[in-house]
Amino acid sequence: MRVGFIGLGNLGLPLAVSTVRAGHRTKGFDIDGDRLEIFLEHGGVAANSVADAARYGEVVVTGLPDAADVESVALGRGNFLDSMAVSSVYVDMSTIDPHSTRRIGSAFEEMGMEMIDAPVARTLEMAWAGKSLLMVGGNPAAIERARPVLDAVSELVIHCGPLGNGAATKLTNNFLANGILAVAVEALGIGLKSGLSLETILETVRLTGTFNKMMLENLPAHAFRGEFEPGFRSVLAHKDQRLAFRLAEAHGIHAPLGTATLEVLSELVAAHPDLDLSAMLKQPEMQAGFSARFAASEQTGGNVARRNPSCG
Repeated sequence: MRVGFIGLGNLGLPLAVSTVRAGHRTKGFDIDGDRLEIFLEHGGVAANSVADAARYGEVVVTGLPDAADVESVALGRGNFLDSMAVSSVYVDMSTIDPHSTRRIGSAFEEMGMEMIDAPVARTLEMAWAGKSLLMVGGNPAAIERARPVLDAVSELVIHCGPLGNGAATKLTNNFLANGILAVAVEALGIGLKSGLSLETILETVRLTGTFNKMMLENLPAHAFRGEFEPGFRSVLAHKDQRLAFRLAEAHGIHAPLGTATLEVLSELVAAHPDLDLSAMLKQPEMQAGFSARFAASEQTGGNVARRNPSCG
């Protein structure tokens, strides 16, 4: 298929490259020339504008930071709504709120065009391998029309219901992930300051009902090795928590733990906006004076498989 891909950021780039690798003719656009250059090195074609990418694609994909970015690109000045063919399908892989998704979708519906939302989960490593998970909302017929592109970037597509339900699913999942991580780093502090080894804590978690991937996979992949390069930037995690918290408020759900997690993320963003979400570990380490790090032998091998930090 011909694919127009708008937004070649940390996650958008491997997704766009995956469409090229799957044999789709993909025109990509990004305001960052360096990201675009990497895309070209992987066989992609450069679009000279948002409209150019949209005009080209039978499936047009956006992967952008926030709702305002999606709305500006899709509906604002220089938008692609007027450039897309009526027969094309618009797929938004950004993580935004369902209300914004449905508002944007209404504008496409008025033009007789289809939009689906398909936010992405799993790690950057899996995104580069074309093995992401997509949480998709929209008309089943439109999803099937976009299926060749969805399958190119993922190994699992979950149909969550109508348009906007993909976004709601992603925010629900990230709300939970952020909370698990916040509790995990506090628990590590309690255990380590009490004289336990990191390995003892991990082995206990692995064998009990507290088993969770944040503790056993995401943190060991980099944070326990002192590496905090962004896989999922803390500023984006904060944005997702804020959007999920707004959903809770809109539905009358009292979420004190979500409030506390949002405060922790606000502190993290103030200190380390461009580090990975796992840098949340650095805050209690500095405050309480402990270090959650593998021993030297674990740094070069160890029993925990290395993986990139979660993309959410």
